[in-house]
Amino acid sequence: MADTHDHRLEALELKLMEFEVTQNELDAVVIRQAAEIDHLKLALQNVLTRLDNLGNTADGDTGGGDDNTRIEHELPPHY
Repeated sequence: MADTHDHRLEALELKLMEFEVTQNELDAVVIRQAAEIDHLKLALQNVLTRLDNLGNTADGDTGGGDDNTRIEHELPPHY
């Protein structure tokens, strides 16, 4: 009878160990994804800022940029 309890206890300990390993792996994935999301948010903010600056330049606001970043004409050259 004690042998059965020992076997069951050992089986539960092994399952717990597997759950702990899985939890650690999932924690690592979540941490990596959070860092990637932060990086993507920053990249998106940079793109939106550049897009906004281009929109301001197209509306005639130079936005403090130099002549190379200004849009010279509102119409494409083929018009």
